[in-house]
Amino acid sequence: MTQVLWLYKQRIQQKLQEIPECSSIVVEWRNIKTVISQAAVKILGKYKVFIQNEKLKIWDDVIKLILQQKNLAYNTYLGTKTTDSETDYKRRRAIAKREIRQGHHIS
Repeated sequence: MTQVLWLYKQRIQQKLQEIPECSSIVVEWRNIKTVISQAAVKILGKYKVFIQNEKLKIWDDVIKLILQQKNLAYNTYLGTKTTDSETDYKRRRAIAKREIRQGHHIS
């Protein structure tokens, strides 16, 4: 048994002995969950997750309009399934990708 696991078990046992017993199972369960989480945080610590934002810092009306046109072309393609609507959608998708890539490059 590792030292961390042993210390974790000791903390849980110590905390469970300190908590008075309750007649309600809901309160007892909440106390047990609290003891387990507190012991884990005490032994292991907390880890903050950093989420990297991939959003455009420069979001303007031009990019918004281009994306609306692309979405409209996509919905048209889904409704009609013609080659003209498919090529229009692919063309607008390429334009949108190019503009967003340039926006990322600038920002």
